[in-house]
Amino acid sequence: MGQGEDGSAQLLDIRPPSEFRQVGSPDVRGLGKKPVSIVYKGEDKPGFLKKLSLKFKDPENTTLFILDK
Repeated sequence: MGQGEDGSAQLLDIRPPSEFRQVGSPDVRGLGKKPVSIVYKGEDKPGFLKKLSLKFKDPENTTLFILDK
């Protein structure tokens, strides 16, 4: 099943802003979605998880496709 077929699927971009400005963000408009960007810093895992839970309405039932380096 592709991302477009799973209504709960989201693309999560965890790259730093400098990288996605340089490389660009994937175009997933055809799926009717926008990538969600939350920078992951290994030293702040609790802060990352809190932002993640606030960003999604139903985080426990959301399938994430993670975009990293």
